[in-house]
Amino acid sequence: MEVLNPALNHTIMELGMEEDLIEFSRQQLLQNIAEHLRQEMQCPLVFVCTHNSRRSQLAEAWVNALNLYYDLNLSVFSAGTESTAFHQNMVNALVSNNFELKSDGKIENPRYRFLNSTMFSKTLDDPSLPKADFIAVMVCDEADMNCPVVVGAKKRFSLHYQDPKAFDGTDLEELAYLNKVREIGREICYLFRLIKTLP
Repeated sequence: MEVLNPALNHTIMELGMEEDLIEFSRQQLLQNIAEHLRQEMQCPLVFVCTHNSRRSQLAEAWVNALNLYYDLNLSVFSAGTESTAFHQNMVNALVSNNFELKSDGKIENPRYRFLNSTMFSKTLDDPSLPKADFIAVMVCDEADMNCPVVVGAKKRFSLHYQDPKAFDGTDLEELAYLNKVREIGREICYLFRLIKTLP
């Protein structure tokens, strides 16, 4: 049976105490998503961004961790309108936040094992993804605009995050990725708490 390591468990507890850092408008959006998930607990969740390399992979990792923490069983995936690779900066930031990721060692588009999932960059038509009756969450504005229809999605939500890629090659690169892990983690923690506590 899979268990969270104590350090990641502690990180989740910390983020759960930071709900006041989430803007009210985003709390409302997260509540809307939570209400829908409460009614459709069997619907897979697919996080979508352009390259499936940073934000969507990050959201998928957090849902997998929080499934264990909150004893839920949401089926979660991530995808892009294009396929590249799980960006090394994001992998490093997750590891720094106590995620235990195991790589298959491939150079191009490596696969990372985390808990009971395998994470890698893929497009929406990848065979590993659900084909119908899933909930699409668009985590970047570019993918949202370029993919106005997500074929097979039962419901679609826009939950945009700024891309930490903007800081690549700068002195703020590492901090930007660490902050993004906590920002998305904080909001996914809030989402899960709502799922557990909404009537």
